[in-house]
Order: sequence, then structure tokens, then C-alpha cells
Amino acid sequence: TWARRARALALAGRHAPALEAAGRALELEPAHFGAHMQRGAAPRGLRRFGEALEAYEEALRVHPWADGVATNAWLAQRSLDLSNGKAPPAAAERR
Repeated sequence: TWARRARALALAGRHAPALEAAGRALELEPAHFGAHMQRGAAPRGLRRFGEALEAYEEALRVHPWADGVATNAWLAQRSLDLSNGKAPPAAAERR
């Protein structure tokens, strides 16, 4: 399937083709969980963190109960913040 192809391409470090394959999978089956996850993972691999975050947020709308989606959305947001020069909060601020 296109979703499996996206995963295999991503594992091989070929994130741009993985993103295309995930998109094709979602065209055929808009609620496919694996395709949504790859639709977030591929742009993360390309360091396009805003796009990854949007994809993970869409995955949360479709699969709010699924393991790993919220964590990946948080990681994408964190990476986006860091790439934009936002410093992590100090330890005292996190308490």
C-alpha cells in the first residue's frame, strides 16, 4: 500500500518521496492512521517542523486516541520552537 511505501521510504531516509506516498495513501483512505503518522514524520525528517505539526494535529483530529500522535505533535512543536530560536523554559519555570 501507499502507507507502507511511505514508511519504507522514511526508514530509508527518503523523506520527500515518503511525504508524497503518504499523501497518495490519504487520497485513497483519508482516515488511514499510518498514512497520517507518515504525513507528520516525513516533513519532520525534512526539518519542516511547522508542516509536521500541522500533519500531527490533523492526525489527532482523526485519531485522538491513538498512541504516539500527541507525543509526536509535541516533539514537532518543540523542534519548531527551537528552530525559531525559542529557548526551553528554565527548570524553575517548568515546576
